[in-house]
Amino acid sequence: MPQNYPIPSRLCYNGVGDRFTAPISETVILARCDVICARRRDAVMGDRRKERKMTPRTAGFWITAALSVFATTTARATWSIIITDSRTKEVAIGSATCLENFDLQRFLPVVKPLVGAAAAQSFVDSTGRNRRLIWDEMEIGTDPVVILELLEAQDSSHQTRQYGIVDTLGRAASFSGSQNGAYKNDLTGKIGTLTYSIQGNVITGQPVLDAAEDAVLNTPGGLPEKLMAAMEAARAMGGDGRCSCTTGPPNGCGSPPPSFEKAAHVGFVIVARRGDRHGRCLLSKGCATADYYLELNVRNTTASDPDPVLTLRADFDAWRAALIGVADAIESTATMSHDRILNDGQTTVTMTLSFVDWQGTPVTSIPDLIIDHDPRGSAGSSTIGTPVDMGGGVWQVELTDATTNGLDRFRVRIPYTDRDVILMPSPQLAVQDARADLNGDGVVDLADLQILLASFEGDAAGDIDGDGDTDLTDLALLLAVPGLTGPSGT
Repeated sequence: MPQNYPIPSRLCYNGVGDRFTAPISETVILARCDVICARRRDAVMGDRRKERKMTPRTAGFWITAALSVFATTTARATWSIIITDSRTKEVAIGSATCLENFDLQRFLPVVKPLVGAAAAQSFVDSTGRNRRLIWDEMEIGTDPVVILELLEAQDSSHQTRQYGIVDTLGRAASFSGSQNGAYKNDLTGKIGTLTYSIQGNVITGQPVLDAAEDAVLNTPGGLPEKLMAAMEAARAMGGDGRCSCTTGPPNGCGSPPPSFEKAAHVGFVIVARRGDRHGRCLLSKGCATADYYLELNVRNTTASDPDPVLTLRADFDAWRAALIGVADAIESTATMSHDRILNDGQTTVTMTLSFVDWQGTPVTSIPDLIIDHDPRGSAGSSTIGTPVDMGGGVWQVELTDATTNGLDRFRVRIPYTDRDVILMPSPQLAVQDARADLNGDGVVDLADLQILLASFEGDAAGDIDGDGDTDLTDLALLLAVPGLTGPSGT
């Protein structure tokens, strides 16, 4: 028998907001909570039921929950697309289904700006426990693969579910339960800094997913364009077979069916960027409740209404048209005259900002430009000068007096009336420890590391801390220098 260890508290989740430790076999410590956790979960929930009094407020909650169960027991067919960008931290998700008088955005997505997104579909968990688990685990950086294992551990109906989970660290996982309706499948992939997951159940066939993937891979433009094109591509292959195949089972008419009018009744698309609130994860409203950069939702419609993907495209085009002439947070760029400098306080760095709209057209008029050290994390070494309008959508600002070793990250913000535009990713400058510039070329790089290693525990050529020899302390100081191997990324 392997020795028992306390399971990490984040891996033992009872589905009602509590985390706890429990003895568990080493062989499954990284997989999921075992029966001990399940028993504890049942005990906790039982205790809560005993303690809870049926006040008007709690009565309303459970009535709502009961109605939700009724409304979602047939919510068993959906396709969904999730895309994230590990460079910019942009998040996108879209989905559609052949259900009338239904709000899919309330019951399917989990959206956390800058963190990731998930789709919880097929037989919807009307209690919200599964989406809440995804929400909480995403917040603490749990790998999507582990999140799926946690979902399986807490949900006795796991095989009726279908999931796609993608985070902005470039990790993805998907799952199609054995009790999903045919045709069912899921796929994940990467291209450059983009990571995606595409999944569907009771769809016309594999071409629905393949066409969506092809659109993600080959559609020019940003995440919004790729997401919208992928939704259209899935629709073109028949999407939800209950809508597009009227003469047989959902996957019985081919993919695409020979002719069809609708591939879904309701659907939504969401793109989240920096500056969007995280919102909350609530049974009554769902887990995509914030004010997002892009949020289009075709809900509560019927079979007589137009296909939601067609409506989404029309609304998308109108949304894009309204953003012509508005600086785009991702298409706009920031460059540095030096990406790495020594912390001697002598070097002036010029940050050049080029503001363009989503089409790449220079934006020559902005209401204001605010640049500060990024509150999400910055060494705060540089002094930020006053931005100067150089014309043609180009601005410059000088960064001076950098004396602290570390990574300076800058928040570049344009406060438009309806929402701020914040450049993604944040521009940054590596301020390096001048003592580690062993060859005196003005930058700390791998050449300095080679000098240190060659003199390690020998002469003082690699001495950084000034104690007269080259040792582990000097090595640690050099390895801590930002931008050691080149521009330090985003």
